[in-house]
Amino acid sequence: MYACGVDQAKDQLVADMPGAVGPESPGCLTGTPEALPERIARAYVDRMERADGDDPFIALIRSAASDERAATALYRAMRERSLAAYGPLVTGPDADERVDLLGAHLIGVTFSRYVIGTGPLSKMTPESLVRHLARTLSSILEV
Repeated sequence: MYACGVDQAKDQLVADMPGAVGPESPGCLTGTPEALPERIARAYVDRMERADGDDPFIALIRSAASDERAATALYRAMRERSLAAYGPLVTGPDADERVDLLGAHLIGVTFSRYVIGTGPLSKMTPESLVRHLARTLSSILEV
């Protein structure tokens, strides 16, 4: 019974998870394609800096580190939300691969900065993080 409750709680976290890679503000997806990486970086950092330990995305990342089922659920939810949000904006023959890289990159940053919380990444100012993310996301998205 307890395991079932845990599984149901994880399923609910995935269902309720805001689009951590998806748009956090109405303006995230509007504007020029060239500015998309900056808008994504800004929305992500703004959201994560306001997040607390109960944030569904952070909770799923913590859970995914030790639970294959949670990791798979996280990947599927991130992929679906990312493709829905960015699929129309990221074009080319390998667009789906680049959208996956976007999600993987932000999952890694979340784990390093907001879960582990040590090292240079955790010490960056939010503005510095936005600047670095915008540059790396620009490379991933090829805009």
